[in-house]
Amino acid sequence: MTTATTLTLPPRGQLNRADKVMSADEVDAFLTTAFCGRTATIGADGYPCVAPNLFVWHDSTVFLHTARRPGHFVANVGNSDRVSFESDEPGEVFPYGDIECDTSVSYRSVVLFGRIRVIDRGEEAAEFFRRFMAKYAPADSWGREKDGRCPVRSRWVDLSVRHRMSFSKK
Repeated sequence: MTTATTLTLPPRGQLNRADKVMSADEVDAFLTTAFCGRTATIGADGYPCVAPNLFVWHDSTVFLHTARRPGHFVANVGNSDRVSFESDEPGEVFPYGDIECDTSVSYRSVVLFGRIRVIDRGEEAAEFFRRFMAKYAPADSWGREKDGRCPVRSRWVDLSVRHRMSFSKK
C-alpha cells in the first residue's frame, strides 16, 4: 500500500528560487530577442498540446504567428483560451554530483500564463505583421516586394500574459 504525499507548490507563475527571477527589464530584453516559443493548449478531449511558434513580444503581450490552415492549435484555442507560453535559451551543460547521470544544463527561460485570442484582420493585425517581419525577415525580404500590407491568408493570435509570469535566469 502506498500513501499519497501532498506536495506544497508555490502559486502558478512563481518560482521556488527567488535568486532566479528576472527583472521586468530582463524579461523584456529576453523575449524581444528570443527566436521562438512554445504554447501549451488543451484540446476538447482534455489532452495538452504544445506547439512551437514564431512570436513578437510587444507591450507585455506575446503575439504568435500560426499556420494558415486551422489545426490542433486553433481548435484548442477555440476550446479554451487559457494557455501557457515558454521560451528558453540553453546554456552550459555541467556535472553537479558524484555519479555520471548527475548532469544538468543552465538556461534562461520565461514561462507565461494567460489567455489567448485570435486577432482578425485590421490595424492590430497589420501592426503585428510589421513587427513580425522586422524581427524575422532579412532586409530584402527574400527578394519579395515589400508593400507593408498584412496578408489576408495568415492568422495571428494575441496571448495576453499580464497576469501570471515566472522567469528563470542562468
